[in-house]
Amino acid sequence: MTYRLTRLLNLTVAAGDDRYPVRTLLCDPAGWRLRHAALDIGGWWNRHDVVVSLSRLGRIDAAEGLWHAPELTRDEIEAAARWSGEGAPLEGLSLWPPLIVGPFGGTYAPLLMQSLWNEEMADVPESEAEPPSHRTDARDWIGRDAFGDDGLLGRIEDVEVTEDTYRFVAVVIGGEGMETGRTVPLTALRYLADQGHAVFDLDRAALAAM
Repeated sequence: MTYRLTRLLNLTVAAGDDRYPVRTLLCDPAGWRLRHAALDIGGWWNRHDVVVSLSRLGRIDAAEGLWHAPELTRDEIEAAARWSGEGAPLEGLSLWPPLIVGPFGGTYAPLLMQSLWNEEMADVPESEAEPPSHRTDARDWIGRDAFGDDGLLGRIEDVEVTEDTYRFVAVVIGGEGMETGRTVPLTALRYLADQGHAVFDLDRAALAAM
């Protein structure tokens, strides 16, 4: 079974009687697996987020739009490590506590990206280590232009994510002349360009046949 990424991004985490909207999901650029969720735990005037490992979250109730987290408590969030907003919260991902709270805004994605990349590339020769640019915030996948062997194929409308491991396994490409989006396995992805578009090993005819 798979979930659509856009669906996951619109879930609300249910921790007891508390509800925390999902602000975004963060993925490991090595293997394209969702690892963390950034939850909105503040009010309109005092917006704070908690970045929590997906291992702390439980089952998803798609009908109710809830992501249950019975082990995540208000006391735990209130006692979590705080980040003031100045400097990096921690140098490496392995040093992060299970929860970290702070006014992350849009900064948690590049911070987590750098931490993940530092760990994944620790044993890779410097000449072969290529930083993953801005690829950690899962929202960045939606709306990317998708190119193939003969030019523009369309845009990525969604991503298919496995239920058990939260791995990206396919993207949904839609565009002009297509009544519905076409599901393309992620194995067809050639690379993500620094300019923000994705390049696939297929052409328009192959996409139309999917």
